[in-house]
Amino acid sequence: MNIYDSIETLPLYNWDKYLSTKDTNWFLVDFDGRQKKVDPLLDVEIKIIDEYFKALDDRSLSIKLQKWAKIDNLITKYNVVNHLLDRLSMGFADMQLDTRLLFVKELKKYGFKMSEVNSEEGDIEDIIRIREEAKGLKTKIKLIEMELNEESKKESMSLYKQLQIATLSLGYSYKLNPKEITLGEWIEICKMLEENKK
Repeated sequence: MNIYDSIETLPLYNWDKYLSTKDTNWFLVDFDGRQKKVDPLLDVEIKIIDEYFKALDDRSLSIKLQKWAKIDNLITKYNVVNHLLDRLSMGFADMQLDTRLLFVKELKKYGFKMSEVNSEEGDIEDIIRIREEAKGLKTKIKLIEMELNEESKKESMSLYKQLQIATLSLGYSYKLNPKEITLGEWIEICKMLEENKK
């Protein structure tokens, strides 16, 4: 099985198809979407993606990764807080008040305050209030996701339009062919376009 195993051999066309489908079969030489699929080429996928990001050396990628990490952290925080509240809502026997206090202190670590000493009714009120406050985490997640979507809309120009812009901007007398340009060459062309823009 012949495989494109680096950005220096992978055609830009195949990379574009991989990005839109997440199908690693596009890393196979002569694959055009009609052949029988093989098992995911995870090692090759990881290697190429790693090479791609190293070659880009792009600050905007770092910002995106930070946003994705923030989303993951907020999701984890939301889930943990709700699990703690679920356990607190079951109540504690008189002999388990120390355990209840551990849950209250754990909530405090996540930024949600609950009375350390409280009646059952007071606990229920606090639990309801904290659940409402925790919904703010979901709102933050949605806002970050919307930012990421907006950014990707700005970046998602069709490959052929990008090639046309590159051809005109760099003054090439021939049309760039995505099946003949490797991903590595395309990254260098994009860097030249950036330099020209400056």
